[in-house]
Amino acid sequence: MTSGNAMTRLGRFFVQSDITRVLTLDVSKAPAENTMADLQCRLLDVDGLQQLRSSQAFSVTEAFVDDFVTQRFTGVAAHVDGRVVGVCFFVRNSVAARHNRGGEQFKGIGISLPPHTQYLFKVEVLPDFRGRRVHAAMTAFAIANIDVGNLRAIVTTTHWRNKAYLASVYRQGFSARGMASELIVAGKHLFFISPPFDVIESEIDGEQGHRVRLHSAI
Repeated sequence: MTSGNAMTRLGRFFVQSDITRVLTLDVSKAPAENTMADLQCRLLDVDGLQQLRSSQAFSVTEAFVDDFVTQRFTGVAAHVDGRVVGVCFFVRNSVAARHNRGGEQFKGIGISLPPHTQYLFKVEVLPDFRGRRVHAAMTAFAIANIDVGNLRAIVTTTHWRNKAYLASVYRQGFSARGMASELIVAGKHLFFISPPFDVIESEIDGEQGHRVRLHSAI
């Protein structure tokens, strides 16, 4: 039997990890996608987002609605027969670390983006509509309707073992560009950043977490 002191020593070295794959899409090479004849995509405004929060069909909180306004997120909703079946959210210029982390225990990694780039940081599709290319339709709609004439690239990240999300974005033309990892070792947060990122801040700054810069997304 392991003693209490030995268990304590083991616990000190327990490692938690959030290993993220970074993917980018050159929008000039993205295919047009809407394989569902009865699906329509629309931009979300704050009133529509509040309705989604009230419905509790998606993980939209009051704090998220506040950030939607103050950080100027762009939301896309997919509708089938008047029902919202999927949502996705984009942000331009910079991404707060709290929107790019694998759980509350992690600080997260904030990202500064190059010009003409949008970061796709949140996607949800209702279970009954998964596997029907709803996400792809929303991405295609976003390319056609966000920052028209200026948008060159979309960046997204996901856990490196999220096979469903990776399969979806690879079908849409995204390419893997690098990895960004956060480890918690004995209570300390360690970050491992690969190209194409440069580190902006090597120290964790409270809730801001780690910050990196992406110089080029294509």
